[in-house]
Amino acid sequence: MVTINGSLLRRNPTPEEITSIAQNLIKYNATTFLIDNYQSICKNWTSLLERTPPVGMGSSATTSILAAQLDVVRSIIMNRETPPLMLRLAYVKFVRVMEDLEDAAAAERLAGREPRERGRRDASIAIDYYLTFKGVASDNAFSRTQVSRCMDIGRRWYSLEGLSPLLLCAYSDVADEIVYVLLLLTYCST
Repeated sequence: MVTINGSLLRRNPTPEEITSIAQNLIKYNATTFLIDNYQSICKNWTSLLERTPPVGMGSSATTSILAAQLDVVRSIIMNRETPPLMLRLAYVKFVRVMEDLEDAAAAERLAGREPRERGRRDASIAIDYYLTFKGVASDNAFSRTQVSRCMDIGRRWYSLEGLSPLLLCAYSDVADEIVYVLLLLTYCST
């Protein structure tokens, strides 16, 4: 069990607990917050998009461009000075870039440039591309775990973003607890 917002939460919460948590996820002043912070929110999101523009698939440089973008996003995530909202947006962007890198790995595999090996999926190959770009051995378990952890956190934010990443602004600090604390419990229990 874990405590969120003063309440104990079990692994399989009841419908009443889910309703209570869901109500606590949205800031009580979400509309006011969005209106008051619209310019800084757009500035952060635009800055992130400018630093990680869309990449046309199919070029031989695609994997290195995507790995470079992943590195930009990861540096934002690892920076302790990154504001919470920008961190949420960066995690979502991390997932999107990693998905593009997985697509590039699949394309390389289909073109015969990436060998088919048992137990080696596109996600694993994408992590290898990134680690190679960073100059880290692809069998470095610690680095692979760090990338996987970023993906796990990113997927949680990604699932909460709804129709737009900017909706992440509406979530309260309770959402942070759910994303980070429950993920930590998942890692500790395995």
